[in-house]
Amino acid sequence: MELSTFAEQVLFGGTMADKLSAPAAHTLVDRCPSSHRLPRQPSRPPALAPHSNTVRLPRPDALRSEADRARILHALVNHELQALELFACALLRFPDAPAALRRGWAVTMLDEQRHMASYLQRLETCGGELGQQPVSGFFWNALHDAPDPLSFVTGLEVCLEQANLDFARVWAAAFRRAGDAATATVLDEVYEDEIRHVRLGMTWMRRLGQPGDTDWHTFTRALRFPLTPARARGPQLDREGRRRAGIDDGFIEQLATTEVSRGRVPRLLWFNPGVEDEIAGRSATAGQRAVQQELAVLIGLAARSGDAVVAPRPPTSFLSAWRGIGLVVPQFVEQLGARQLPDERVAEVVPWGWSPQVAAACAVHGGRWEPRWRQLHSKAWAAERLVHWSRQHPGLVAPEHLGVVCTSEHAVEEALQRMAEAPGDTCWIKAAFSAAGRHRLRVHRLEPPQRTWLQRALQQGEVVVERHLDVRAELSAQVEIGDDGVRLRGVVRFGACRAVFRGAVVGKPTHGLPSDVLRAVHQHTLLDRLGAAATWVGEQAAERGYRGPLGVDALLVQHEGEVRLKPVSEINPRLTMGRLCLEVQRRVRGVGGWLFLPVRALTAAGTDPVDFLRRAQGRVEVVVATNPPEQARHVLTVLWLSATHRAGVHAWRQLLASLPGDPSALERATAWLSVD
Repeated sequence: MELSTFAEQVLFGGTMADKLSAPAAHTLVDRCPSSHRLPRQPSRPPALAPHSNTVRLPRPDALRSEADRARILHALVNHELQALELFACALLRFPDAPAALRRGWAVTMLDEQRHMASYLQRLETCGGELGQQPVSGFFWNALHDAPDPLSFVTGLEVCLEQANLDFARVWAAAFRRAGDAATATVLDEVYEDEIRHVRLGMTWMRRLGQPGDTDWHTFTRALRFPLTPARARGPQLDREGRRRAGIDDGFIEQLATTEVSRGRVPRLLWFNPGVEDEIAGRSATAGQRAVQQELAVLIGLAARSGDAVVAPRPPTSFLSAWRGIGLVVPQFVEQLGARQLPDERVAEVVPWGWSPQVAAACAVHGGRWEPRWRQLHSKAWAAERLVHWSRQHPGLVAPEHLGVVCTSEHAVEEALQRMAEAPGDTCWIKAAFSAAGRHRLRVHRLEPPQRTWLQRALQQGEVVVERHLDVRAELSAQVEIGDDGVRLRGVVRFGACRAVFRGAVVGKPTHGLPSDVLRAVHQHTLLDRLGAAATWVGEQAAERGYRGPLGVDALLVQHEGEVRLKPVSEINPRLTMGRLCLEVQRRVRGVGGWLFLPVRALTAAGTDPVDFLRRAQGRVEVVVATNPPEQARHVLTVLWLSATHRAGVHAWRQLLASLPGDPSALERATAWLSVD
């Protein structure tokens, strides 16, 4: 029988007899391959017409009755039927495909027919019948119009049939637990056949792909949406079956640590922390660019399953550690705009923050910028929000905590005279778009070098003068602004050293606070007041058309013998490290800290990022790097989690005491964590 005749019988035959009629393998010939006009859907009995892409089925641990088992068998019949029809479609769609590949497709069709017949027999034994429930058309819809043999081989034989290695094992075990050994035996036989099918697919994917490409690169590039690497695995990864199918360990590890969507179009997350500099017209220094590159992976902490991050792919061991504690492992794209996802489509680009330059780079994905958003980044706007809030809530904000917006050198001098009353008093002068502890001065009075700095800053716009405060703790309230309003996402306590972010408390923001601070927080409901202030700030931003994440930093300040709240210290209309900490808290178990450790401090303590992590192992339940330690030259970020905050802090102190060098710089960088 001609292969095309066999394919036509399967694809255009409208009865199950047509689908199951199997010629002997030795009679199959391929003398006259020719292309055909193919249907949008294969001919089928009306009861088996696909209804949707998804059909709800019992879980493997819920096969409590013959009816439940029949539902699974009905779905398995349909899966085999779709595969059979797709191979028939490929024979008619690709007459110029290599003869050995076409022969392999035809032989595989005979296997699919045998699987179908076995499942049908077991379905009838369980009292089921074809058409008893809706069937999915996902496989057919995803692959019937594959543009070339490589896409087809990759999608069906390397992706979907690879996943069946896992599902066959899972369902065989489930049927055995349910007492149905006969069906389990059928699934064992299918499993062995699938190993051969995947091996054939891997062989041809390599032959049809670009010379020199890795298997993983060929696989991810050839997949067409809605197929993604997630479709190539089931609930339990069968490594041995994949090895038997000729898949190497590198590919298997990539698959194990690639958590992509099973159909949702991905978002592309981009870490561009220099937005304030861009808005202010400043260029990033080489050091800032190096730190940005080291920390690019951090935005992946905000990823949902299927999302991608603009960053080099970290080592597999690093991603395995993320996955092991419940963090999402995103896809990775080397640069914005590069076609390195399984599909060209991206739902949206999610940058760290928006600026005119970022909006232009993301224009194809709906990026936009409005000039009125510029003021949302300004320290002057934040200072004015605090003044407005204090007027609406008299008595809640101490007058000494309010900043003064100045547009001239004379105004700055007057503000300093009012605020620096005692000889030792100092104030901060902040440029409107200062960021990360830069572009600000701590002064008592203006000296010539400081005047020079101030004159340059005033050329860029306003500056803000604030009294230096006795800060007991730093907080950050995170809100999300959407078309339907402003939603408070949570409050975190963070730590800084010399105005540079050094981490955040994972867990309740009150963990580790001194007793007097904790008492004030509870007695005066300061967290609730901060949440209300942050929500109000979000509403102010929403009135200016801004949509997206926004963080409001606040201070708990010692003032005249009591702890007071300064509810608005800075406003960040973008993602923040506090927001990432909230995302981490949603996914991990345990409390403790997310630590940003200067590599120079590690060196002074007689260690390095890799050695430090090795020394930390076993001291608490979880020690996981959140940027690759082998590549850290400036900052190592670490999740340090224990059953209780106190236990984690105690273990941290013990680790610092055990280091061979001087740990004082590390102690300063993490003093916020160990307050108690």
